[in-house]
Amino acid sequence: MDITVDVPTDIVALHEHHLDLHILLDRAQELLETSGYISEDEDEIEDEHGHLARKNTCTSSECPICETSNLTDIEDSKEDAKAEEPDVPLTDGAASTGLDSLTGAERRKARKKIHDRQRRREKRKENQERAGTAARAAAQAYKGRAIITHTSLGLRTFSHSASAWLGRRVEHGSKAYSLDDLITLGMRVLPWDGRTPHMLVDKSRRVFAVLPGRPKSSDWDSVCADVVQRMESAKEQYQLTAEQLSNRRGPFVALATGILFDGGQTRPGNRYHTRANREVMQNLTAAWSTQCVLGFGDSATWVYASQLASYYYETLNSLTQDALYLRRNRENGIYASTTYNFGPNTVCLPHIDFANLAWGWCVITALGCFDPDRGGHIVLWDLGIVIRFPPGSTIIIPSALLKHSNASIVQGEKSITQYSAGGLFRWVANGHRTDIDFKRYATEAERDKLEADQARRWDSGLEMLDRLPGADALGT
Repeated sequence: MDITVDVPTDIVALHEHHLDLHILLDRAQELLETSGYISEDEDEIEDEHGHLARKNTCTSSECPICETSNLTDIEDSKEDAKAEEPDVPLTDGAASTGLDSLTGAERRKARKKIHDRQRRREKRKENQERAGTAARAAAQAYKGRAIITHTSLGLRTFSHSASAWLGRRVEHGSKAYSLDDLITLGMRVLPWDGRTPHMLVDKSRRVFAVLPGRPKSSDWDSVCADVVQRMESAKEQYQLTAEQLSNRRGPFVALATGILFDGGQTRPGNRYHTRANREVMQNLTAAWSTQCVLGFGDSATWVYASQLASYYYETLNSLTQDALYLRRNRENGIYASTTYNFGPNTVCLPHIDFANLAWGWCVITALGCFDPDRGGHIVLWDLGIVIRFPPGSTIIIPSALLKHSNASIVQGEKSITQYSAGGLFRWVANGHRTDIDFKRYATEAERDKLEADQARRWDSGLEMLDRLPGADALGT
């Protein structure tokens, strides 16, 4: 379903259509074995929970996302296990020693299960041959169900740093806006249900932002509630300084963990916390519920921007393999940093995260207990829209390009964001050196290549974003 919007003209109210990212996992019972793993491919990435990590499915009994909606149909697997008696179809009249003790009705039921399993295998093979891998086939099927919102933005015209690694610098806003304030300013409200997947595309049909929603698992609310409880406990245990009670994005506590490289550093490093505080942050990040939330953000990025996700993944791998002291927030994860916005009321002022990779993405997951009809909406100022943002749902935006904030609320909102600093990508591109060291020791040929890469970096970066069919070859 396509919806054409000339920003900032009206956004059409979208109908509820209960689909979410993990429908592709739910659908894949037709594509995959009822138990086991996807056959390996050279471009498949293993993920401990397999949330569209493009390799295998999760067998964890503690992950409620995987437990109910991974690439394996768990209940069907349990039923098949009872009738595993031979692993080949039976022909009429053929007797199997394993089925001899069954009644006629039980034998017919067991035979039907075996035949059904064989048909699923054949259909899986057909889809894999057509799409490359079952995960990709399922991802494409899911993306095809997303609602598309066309905008008049042209990403190529957006400003960025001279090197194109970082985003654009703008003055941060100093005022928090309520939903009524935003409507008075002429902003248009997109009444998102928090579940239906959306894709926002620019004039060249590049998918520059997505609303993947939330997993289908009935336990997802419990997962998010556990994360909130752990965040509240961590906030109490963390020894906050006076400066940490607010931050440049708003008057709330925000603590980050992961890998960064910014001004003043001579090489990438882990975000600093005192020893006691570091243990608090590590425990929060390692919790199974937190890992589920982080994993969903990774999954969504792989689905909607596979080239971008691969670039993030390979860069983070290069960083951690070169410097073993660097700690990832999630094994096989793709984002280098995670920020926990503890609140008590997470109301971000209008800002741009210019230090993030210029064309990269930032995953935002809303948490807490608040009324999403009264506040907490995410505001995309360059688009002139305000998106309803229910707790437990996820939105992904290019935070280094789009000015964004969220509508003020009475109380209760928390959030988790995932992102990677642009400096990390520059460090790896320079052969794990700073710009100064690279230029000092580079050969003339290497300097020429650096200048050529810099000239085309912006366009090359934008090409990592997926395009819908029919996109202009040159774009705007």
